[in-house]
Amino acid sequence: MITAYQAVLATLLPIGITGAYFARTRPNQSHGIAVRLPVEAPTGMAISVDSPTHSTRPWPGGGPNGLIVVGSDHEVGSTNETEAAYQSLVDWVNSTWNAAIEPEYRWSAHDYSTPDLLPYVGRSPGSRSIFVATGMHKWGLSNGTVAAGIINDLIAGRDHPAANLYDATRFGDTRAVAKLITDNLKVGKNFTLGHAQRILRGGLDHLEAGQGGLLKTGNGTIGGYRDQDANLHTIKPICTHLGCPLTWNTADTTWDCSCHGSRFDPDGEILDGPATTPLEAPTTDA
Repeated sequence: MITAYQAVLATLLPIGITGAYFARTRPNQSHGIAVRLPVEAPTGMAISVDSPTHSTRPWPGGGPNGLIVVGSDHEVGSTNETEAAYQSLVDWVNSTWNAAIEPEYRWSAHDYSTPDLLPYVGRSPGSRSIFVATGMHKWGLSNGTVAAGIINDLIAGRDHPAANLYDATRFGDTRAVAKLITDNLKVGKNFTLGHAQRILRGGLDHLEAGQGGLLKTGNGTIGGYRDQDANLHTIKPICTHLGCPLTWNTADTTWDCSCHGSRFDPDGEILDGPATTPLEAPTTDA
């Protein structure tokens, strides 16, 4: 056991229901690829001004031609056609450099955004000893540095010029509050309708290697995935955070929650919170 007078939660999104930040932010997923260009890659970090946004930076492991490209944003769990997100990055690279190459690595990650796009930094609502830093909007290098300065001064009892701007208890102006309401109405709709997700035809025996999704059984809907070694993985497709339905992420082979951004592996183990409990096993595999 660790005892402290103050504690800082800087865990992407505060774990569990602390500060209700799960309802005050939205999870946005980005995708990345690492490629070797046919020419020497740009040496700096850059972000495009057009839409959709792409950012690039050198890939040291790829030699002088190595490049990392990030983009294809979407809200976590909003689609199961995630292969298209990676392909759009590949298409952009090949179009920009007049090439025909495939990525050597690919991955995805997500971050949380607040309604006014400024992070929540400072004391958690109702607490004098718990400090939070969340909602970085994918600008953690700069916002994280500011957050460290603010929290350091608050713990030390000093004023910080940006503390009120980043106040972790704020709700923002009228536009921010309106967006917060709209976002939570969307969450409620997802919770109620379950995104009207497509149910795979046939039973678990019809799942091919590399295929996953929702299947109807005699006892309801279950989530299933058959890996490349033909092993079957099944879960109950309900998020253990607040009970939202899960979406199968085809490209990343994960179960994603569009309500608050929790993600799980094919066996239901937690990859990202705010969920703190693995997924339940289905009542039947039949």
